[in-house]
Amino acid sequence: VSATAKQLLDFYGPNWSAGVFRVLYVDGNSEWLSATDDAFKGQWTSAIDKWIAILEKSRTTEHRMAAEYDIALGCYLTGNIELAGKWIVQAASDVPGSVPPAYLSNLRALINKESQAK
Repeated sequence: VSATAKQLLDFYGPNWSAGVFRVLYVDGNSEWLSATDDAFKGQWTSAIDKWIAILEKSRTTEHRMAAEYDIALGCYLTGNIELAGKWIVQAASDVPGSVPPAYLSNLRALINKESQAK
């Protein structure tokens, strides 16, 4: 585990100890970095709002998928499982190619598990 990952686990405590989550961003995009910074500070609502604004401007399916995934992650970590499920389905539909990345499949499995538990 990297020093950064350890700091995040220490900061977020038990909510993050159940798994390792990837937050996506686009290098050189100040809006994306601001949203990511909010996420790392635990300001998920603000991060989600920024990712939605980024999504509205996204021109490529790769960027759309990344924003949708981040929104799904934020919804999942704030307990909005139903909305997380909708966003992860959208992210999966925007995956370039036919095989979704493992981080997307893993989050989708967690969301589905939570949905079935309710």
